[in-house]
Amino acid sequence: MKHAITKIIFFFCLYLALTSNHSFGQCTWSTALVDGFEYQTACPYLVPGTTIHTVPQIFSVHSGTYSLYLNFVNCTPPTGTCAGAKVFERPFVVCPNMPLRFSTWLTTSFSGNQCNVQIKISDANGTVLNNQTNIPAPYSPAWVQYQSGIVVPITDTIYFTMYTNAGGGNGNDLSMDDFLMEKCMGGENSTTSGSVCANVPSANLYNLISIVNDTTGTWSGPGPISGGYQGTFIPGVSLPGNYVYTNAPYGTGIGCPLAYDSLQVTLLPAPVVNLGNDTTICLNQSLLLNAAAGTGNTYLWNNGVTGPTVLAFTSSMVTVTNNYTVNVTNTNGCISTDSIAVTFQICSGISESSNENSFYIFPNPSSGNFQINVPAQLNATRTYKIFNSLGAIVQKGVINDATSKQLIKLDNSGVYWLQIETNNSVSALKKLVIY
Repeated sequence: MKHAITKIIFFFCLYLALTSNHSFGQCTWSTALVDGFEYQTACPYLVPGTTIHTVPQIFSVHSGTYSLYLNFVNCTPPTGTCAGAKVFERPFVVCPNMPLRFSTWLTTSFSGNQCNVQIKISDANGTVLNNQTNIPAPYSPAWVQYQSGIVVPITDTIYFTMYTNAGGGNGNDLSMDDFLMEKCMGGENSTTSGSVCANVPSANLYNLISIVNDTTGTWSGPGPISGGYQGTFIPGVSLPGNYVYTNAPYGTGIGCPLAYDSLQVTLLPAPVVNLGNDTTICLNQSLLLNAAAGTGNTYLWNNGVTGPTVLAFTSSMVTVTNNYTVNVTNTNGCISTDSIAVTFQICSGISESSNENSFYIFPNPSSGNFQINVPAQLNATRTYKIFNSLGAIVQKGVINDATSKQLIKLDNSGVYWLQIETNNSVSALKKLVIY
């Protein structure tokens, strides 16, 4: 049981460490206060009666001319500055929930007992935010830097408190210099850019500023924006340009800063797709649908085809309507969609092709090897395309000699369609069956 509890504590501490690093990974640390003790008036944060000197001295200095000198009063119980005595306490008015961190430099000013202190940071509720119980200060001229790590107060006042672990007497003089408090500005005053596809109904600009988590702000910019903090941008109504999200990421309390996050918005062109109007053809006819080629475009049809063209046809013996839809994505990531309904109906007296007897295929069905025989009188440039059952092109080529026998080989069984074109005009459509 004891080992189980130890494991639970370990993983809980690991969780806190990981979540802390994640939460403050976006911090932009800004100096909130620097105190180099470069003055000759009494320091009001020294606890009365614990030190002989209250004015910064020149005995040991980290930078500048002066440092705070804590010459502890000799410990003669029950009087004097004995181990555990509070010697320094400084309050700060802060912004609740804003991460902070503190640092300062410490040294034992002269020979004698080495100074050793405890530094605690707590809020107005008495909650301890950080506590380092044993900080030995090396002998001057060596210095050690105390660093608090990140603390997050939930009150608007916190206290930086120092205790001595060694009572006064026989030296034990401490110098402190270059006191620093920093605040985490999070995503404040960020500058980024975002793109909106020109064909979308709207886009929320808030989603383009990934490091901002405040939802109480307002947008301003060159064009009208709706949707409150979401910043709804409508292409054709809102204008591209620089938009600013003004918000209070840590609330509106005293000392809490406003953030001004700038977003440069650009409009991206979308691919142009036009499959044409809904149409009606005969059952034994086909229609080549073309989603318009574009460099770098990708395609996805509702039947799974991933090329720019699909052959619309049917094996039905009764009137039927097939719907075809394609999504075209360009290199910008913009998507355009178009659909067409093709109705196949019974057309009395119309053959499979106006030139169905101009060539023949043998054998059909076959195991995958076909021969196209073309009569000599069709003295024209001919091309062929073979489509699978989805309408996607699986093979194409040119029939160069009007008297030749074109050999075609297909590997997979199924039903295919062979389309012959003469001088860019479809002259015949034949079904191929592979067993």
